[in-house]
Parts: sequence; structure tokens; C-alpha cells
Amino acid sequence: MKGWIYRWRNLTDGWSYLGSTLHVRKRRNLHLCLLRGGRHHSRHFQAVWNKYGETSFSFEVLAEVVCASEVELRDLETEYLNRYSGRLYNAAPQARSVLNMKRSDETRAKISAALRGKKPSPESRARMSEAQRNRLASTRNLEPLMASRRGVSLTPEHRAKIGEANKHRTVSDDTKMRMRAAQLNARAADPTRWSRAGGVVGHRHSPET
Repeated sequence: MKGWIYRWRNLTDGWSYLGSTLHVRKRRNLHLCLLRGGRHHSRHFQAVWNKYGETSFSFEVLAEVVCASEVELRDLETEYLNRYSGRLYNAAPQARSVLNMKRSDETRAKISAALRGKKPSPESRARMSEAQRNRLASTRNLEPLMASRRGVSLTPEHRAKIGEANKHRTVSDDTKMRMRAAQLNARAADPTRWSRAGGVVGHRHSPET
């Protein structure tokens, strides 16, 4: 894939804001939209933009690169961040790092509002699905957590909150089929467990229970 390393350079003092993208024109226009509206995520960059004005900044492509993945592109961006370190408006020290970046409550609210109702593309969904599969915890990591929860009884208030949350939960037909398949597999793996539970099949709970 083709990517770009770019910067917004302050013609007055030479300071810059660096970034990387797979769509350079769209990214430039996005920055302009945010800066003109006073909503850029880099408060330092936004402040100097407001001070010096749009005509004091130039958008420049530092490198056009061919990379195997977005991760590789981010690594290249980090190299440029290190190269220009000390004269940057970037809030994060590395392209993929927010370790030293603290977001205000106002910024968090803006991010939440921007993401609300936004539906990821099929490509984004595929990437998120792959990332989730790679993050699945091993049995070794889960066992201490499971052991710590054994025998823990939920309070009536906690049970009520769970019940209220589930009332508004919509389960798709595909999810129902997967849940049913998982239940059948569990029953086949341990028939004795389900025979012990047979006494409650068809039982309706009262409002108290």
C-alpha cells in the first residue's frame, strides 16, 4: 500500500505538526476543517493556528512511501517524529502512543460525540475482528480471574441492574444461532451438567427471584 508522511509547517518559526495517512488529500482537508472550526485535537497546534492565521502555515509532503501495513507506516512516522523532535506541536511522542498524552474532559466529550452513531466500514470491521481474535486471552490468563469469581454472590441491586440492561438488549438472529450452537456443544461435552440442570427447564422465575 502507498502512504504519505506529511507536516503542517509554521512559516513564522519553523515548528511543525507531523502525521501519516493513506489518503493525503482527505487528511489535509480534515485538518483544515478541524482547525478552521477550532476543534483540532492538538490544542498547541490549534492555539498557534489561531494566533498566526491560516496563511502562516503550509502543508508539505515529507515522504511518499510503499509499506506493507498501516503499522509499518506508523513506524515510519515515528522516525520522522524523532527526527523533528523538539519543534513539534504533536501531543503524542510516538505515532502509535498516547502514553504521555492526557485528554481533558472536554476533549473526551468531543471524541465521544464524534464517534456516536458512526458505523465502521466493512474493512474496519474486518480489522477489528482480526485484532479481537489476536487478543483472546489464554486459559492461563483467564484461570486466575475465574478462580477469583467462584463463589461470589451478586447483590440484589447488581442483579437488578443486569436485568434492566438486558431488557433493552437486542440479539440478532445470527447471534441467537451461535448461542444455540454453543449451548448444544456444551451439552454434548458434559451431559451430566445438563441433566443436573433439568429440574429447572421450563421453570419461570417470580419477580422476586
